[in-house]
Amino acid sequence: MIQRSTHNTLALLILCFLIATSCSNGDSSGIVFKDGFASIPIDIDAPRQNLADFIESVEIIQLEETPNSLLGDVMEYEKVGDKLVLRNVNTNSVTQYTHEGEFLSSFSKVGNGPKEYSFILSFWVEGESVFIYDSPNGRVQEYDIEGNFKSSTRIAHGAVGSIISRDGSFYLSTIRPIDGENKYYALILDQNGEVEDMQIPYAHTKLIYISWGYPDIRMAEDELIHHYVNNDTVYIQRDGQFEPYISFDFADNWAWKGVEEIKSSGDYAQVVRQRDKVSSVSPVISGRLIFSSYKLGGDMHSVLIDLKSGESITLKDAYSNAFRPLEFEDGKLVYSVDSDRISDLVGSLTSSQIEYRGGASLESIESSENPALVKIKFKESSEW
Repeated sequence: MIQRSTHNTLALLILCFLIATSCSNGDSSGIVFKDGFASIPIDIDAPRQNLADFIESVEIIQLEETPNSLLGDVMEYEKVGDKLVLRNVNTNSVTQYTHEGEFLSSFSKVGNGPKEYSFILSFWVEGESVFIYDSPNGRVQEYDIEGNFKSSTRIAHGAVGSIISRDGSFYLSTIRPIDGENKYYALILDQNGEVEDMQIPYAHTKLIYISWGYPDIRMAEDELIHHYVNNDTVYIQRDGQFEPYISFDFADNWAWKGVEEIKSSGDYAQVVRQRDKVSSVSPVISGRLIFSSYKLGGDMHSVLIDLKSGESITLKDAYSNAFRPLEFEDGKLVYSVDSDRISDLVGSLTSSQIEYRGGASLESIESSENPALVKIKFKESSEW
C-alpha cells in the first residue's frame, strides 16, 4: 500500500493555508479550509479575462519531428532524469526526448504476444520502469526505459478510466460496481493483481463514462489523486486511504446535483445538455495553484486559483484540445500546444517574456506537425 511521502508537498501546503486562514471563510474568495480539505466556490458569471494578461514568462520546447517521432496529441508525459518520456498516440508507442526537445528514441511492442501490448490505455513511469496498461488483454506490461520486457501482471478487473502503480500496489479507477455489488471508485490491487482494498465509496451508479483524456488516478507533484470529470470532488491518498481533498462548489449550477442513477445514454444526455449548468470539471493541481476548466453548456471556461491568497481569475481561451494544460512542474503550468496555435500565444506576449529552448524558433515550430510543450509562469496573484 502506498505510504505518504516524507515531503507531502500538497498536503503540507494545504495545512499551511489552513492555519493562515484559521479554518474560516472570511477572505474575499470564500474558500473554506477545514481539516486538510478545501471547498472552492466557482462563480460561473465572473468576467472572462485574457490569459496573456496574467503570464509573467513562458518557456517553449519544440518536440523534434523525425520519421520515428511524428506525434499526435500529447496527453501526458513523465520526467525521468534528464529525459521526457511520453506516450505517442499516433503510433501507440513510447517516445523519449531531452529536456530541450531533441528526439532520443522510441519503442513499440504492439501485438498480442506475452511480451507485447495491443493498446496503451494507461502509461506511467516508476523508478527505471515504464508501465503500460494493455486494456484489451487485461494486463500491465513492464519494460525498462529502452523497451526491454521485464514483467507482466494480469488485471482481472476492468479499469474504466486508468491505472497506476506505486510501491508495489496497483490503483485502478472504475465506475462499475465491483463484483456486481461493491460501489467504490478506487480499487487497490497487490503486485499479483489480487484485491487489497476498495476505496472512495459512492451511492449511485453512473454507467456512462466521460473523460477529457486525463488519467482519473494520477500523480500531482508527489501525491496520488483521484478525480472523475463528472465529480466535483478531488480525492488525495493519505496514510493509505483516499479522502476528500478539494471540492469545486458550483452550488445550484452543478448539473449532477441531486442526480442519482444514470443507466442509459438518454439519462446522461438529459444531464449534460442543460446549457445553464456545469456538467464536467477537470483540474490541474499543484501545492499552491489550481488551474481548473469546466464545461458550461457547450462552452469551455477556465479558472486559475491561488490557494494561499484566495485570489482567482476566470480566463477565456485557456483550454482546448489544441491548447491543453497537462501538469504543474516547478510552479509552472505545462501546456501541450499544437504547432499552428503557438503564434496565437506568442503574439500576445512581448519578446522579453518568451524563451525558446534548444535553438527553436516560432518559424521552426510552425513548420513542424508536432505539438510543442509550453511552460507558463503566472504573475503573482497580488498582480491579478
